[in-house]
Amino acid sequence: MGNAGSGMQLPWLRGDQKVQEKEVVTEGSLLAMGAYSVVTSGFGDLEKAPRGGAGYQRPHGFVPGDGKTTLKIMSYNVCSNEEVHVNERMKAIGELIEHHSPDIVLLQDVTKHIYEIFKNFSWWNLYKCSVSPEKASRKTDQFCIILSKFPVRGFLSNQFSDTEMGRGWCSADIDTGLDKKLIITACQLESCTAEKNNSGKRLAQVEELHALSKYAPNVIWGGAFNWDEDKDKALPLNDGLMDAWETLKPAENGGNYDTETNPMLNNQNHLQKRFDRFIYRLEDFSCKSVELIGTEAINGVLPSDHYGLILIISFE
Repeated sequence: MGNAGSGMQLPWLRGDQKVQEKEVVTEGSLLAMGAYSVVTSGFGDLEKAPRGGAGYQRPHGFVPGDGKTTLKIMSYNVCSNEEVHVNERMKAIGELIEHHSPDIVLLQDVTKHIYEIFKNFSWWNLYKCSVSPEKASRKTDQFCIILSKFPVRGFLSNQFSDTEMGRGWCSADIDTGLDKKLIITACQLESCTAEKNNSGKRLAQVEELHALSKYAPNVIWGGAFNWDEDKDKALPLNDGLMDAWETLKPAENGGNYDTETNPMLNNQNHLQKRFDRFIYRLEDFSCKSVELIGTEAINGVLPSDHYGLILIISFE
């Protein structure tokens, strides 16, 4: 990917332990959990030990596999516009989470107010969140979060090095109980505006995602890539990464930002774009299905100006 690490170096991925604390922040109470210290460790060290870095202990009572043969991942750009029925829309997204019961939830465009709304729903307590309430209360930009029913060896998060919109990523090292390393990343790339296309920024941000997950055998990116092949050309994927929709449903458009079918966008120019995606490389799992969700109103409201996605992978 050319100059992949120029904006934000990720030296722990190369075994270099001289990592400055300001480069990456940990979310939640990872240091208290003893998961790892971001200053001295990271996903690079986790690579050396199948069950995680120093200090990680599998939770008591967690049964490896626990009879499950699949893992369900949901991704949703929740739309940060708090002036548009925000309480009703977040309730609708919450109902989708309850209905689909995903193991992992990737949310983008979250604000601290939206975080507080979600935190008060009963389903919230079923998940471990990558962002603690204390961290969320100090956020000034929109951000990504990961919710997991599975144990998590550690979280990493950061803003992209080249962003004017405060866009960033959050990654989780998921313990599936099978001693197979699985890194899942939620991301939101720069959007196109009336003044700027921002193709260059999106390209640089994809390069950072490549650098982040280059050495993991099982990788899933999910989120709002805001990628438009008409303006950005093909999404550059290497190291065996694939687009789940293109792989599983090549004959279907998969437009999840659709001015024709989503009333929240009915005053905008005609667009039918696949801005939200799942990108994956799976050596020890297999990708089974992907589908759109949230395409219809729930209790009279559309959940978001984006439709959501559900991805199912198999442990077999």
